[in-house]
Amino acid sequence: MGAEFLTERLDGNRNKENVKKYIIDLIKEFRDTNSSDEYYDGYSGNWGEVEIGCMFEDKIFDSEEECYEYISNNAVKWEKPLAVRYKDKDGRIFWLIGAWASC
Repeated sequence: MGAEFLTERLDGNRNKENVKKYIIDLIKEFRDTNSSDEYYDGYSGNWGEVEIGCMFEDKIFDSEEECYEYISNNAVKWEKPLAVRYKDKDGRIFWLIGAWASC
């Protein structure tokens, strides 16, 4: 059994509740619309395999790459996604949300 690392990027102006709602809705929608065994069987490596919810880190990283590395190293496999903010080279803020899904 392996794992697939999944990410979503959102505007950094969203508050935590909005980010959490977006991720929960994404997971639920994926499960509802892709409920065949091919897409949601416990090992498909997609958002339907991720635990519903979202965890947050308050630090704002200086680049998407640093943020990606932090999330990929700190998100717990098969549990809730981890959301972290970063600044791009133009100073804009984004959320990067990552999770490990079983595949």
